[in-house]
Amino acid sequence: MASEEEIRGQINDLYEAYRRREITEAEYNLRRNEILRNSSGSQKTTNTGNNAAANSSTGNYNNGNHFNNGYNACNTGKADKYKGYKMGWHKFLIYFALWAGAVLNAVFGTNYITGRAYLTQGFESIEQVEKMYRIITGLKTVDVIYGSILIGLAAFAIVTRFRLAGLKKKAPVMLWILYGVSLAAGLIFSIIQYTLIKEYMQVEDPNLFSVGLAGSAVPGAIFLIINIFYYKNRKGLFVN
Repeated sequence: MASEEEIRGQINDLYEAYRRREITEAEYNLRRNEILRNSSGSQKTTNTGNNAAANSSTGNYNNGNHFNNGYNACNTGKADKYKGYKMGWHKFLIYFALWAGAVLNAVFGTNYITGRAYLTQGFESIEQVEKMYRIITGLKTVDVIYGSILIGLAAFAIVTRFRLAGLKKKAPVMLWILYGVSLAAGLIFSIIQYTLIKEYMQVEDPNLFSVGLAGSAVPGAIFLIINIFYYKNRKGLFVN
């Protein structure tokens, strides 16, 4: 006769197989019920002829069965949330990447609005940056617009994060918009910025700019494509 501990162990192993998608939900339910039914039948055979012992054993079994039902309800609820899909990348996004991206966009956006972004690009002081702004017409306006876009994307990233975490409808589309706009804005800004400052910065080889632009755009495009395919394969989760 299987003990309560053994029954729990068998059901736990079965659940782990279901969670790894080695078996379907229907197979999981069927085999779990078989385990419980066989355990019940074994107890009835063993305890026939001794009503007191049978009642005691049945009571113990029912306690274990109630425990298993609660255990399975809890774990099935966890499994049902993601319907058996592996969601490691999703969790990486909602617990780290979107938060980190929002912080970086807010910082970079502020730096572009104030002109401090150029202090890491060869300028030694804000006074030198202001001098460049006076010489290059329109650059400060471009920087302020781009900085404002980055701050807006930071706020949008936080909203997107909570929509994704709650498996809300259209949340993946919001993520694609976030990364798509970020990529497009970065490319457009880089081209305009280069056009405005190439003479002031004495850029001699435009190919260097092209290589740098491609180096920043390609990873962003790959990241966007990965997220599109990842969430398209899990669109059934986002229905709330």
